[in-house]
Amino acid sequence: SGTTWTGDVDPDLALSDMAETIAGLAQRLSQDPDDVTGGRMLGRSYIVMERYPEARAALREAWVRTPVPDTELMLSLAEAEALIDPSSLSGEAGRLFEEVLAIEPGNKKALWYGGLAALQSGQHAVVQQRWSLLLAIGLPEGAADVLREPPAALVQGTPTPSPPGGGASGAHCRP
Repeated sequence: SGTTWTGDVDPDLALSDMAETIAGLAQRLSQDPDDVTGGRMLGRSYIVMERYPEARAALREAWVRTPVPDTELMLSLAEAEALIDPSSLSGEAGRLFEEVLAIEPGNKKALWYGGLAALQSGQHAVVQQRWSLLLAIGLPEGAADVLREPPAALVQGTPTPSPPGGGASGAHCRP
């Protein structure tokens, strides 16, 4: 099961169009590996396509080529890490989400994943604080209900669900 946050993805983008775009971007990056913007785009695209190991590789490459990684790159790399290995929320991915929250306390994606990291480590007061703030900031229709009445897996302390949203089944909820 995934833990994706897709509130920043255009749902009307056809998957076949995205696959073509990814192939073209990957080809361009093979010829110009110093294109950090292209590497970021490729990593985010792989996340949307649920190709998490490739996302992590592209984002790590962008990270290495970026003098001072910004919060968006931190978020993307941490998300890819968490999607591959949810236990990384207690390690490197969790640390990156915390760094983003220190810089941008109202960052929705960091609040979501930071809440999952806190849940994983048993810090229920932190979960409550982060997800209450996320609710106050505002979420897409139907997404807030998941945080108000979390699935049993969250209540039982198994942080593997996707961020709140509607339309998806099982653990793959997408805002």
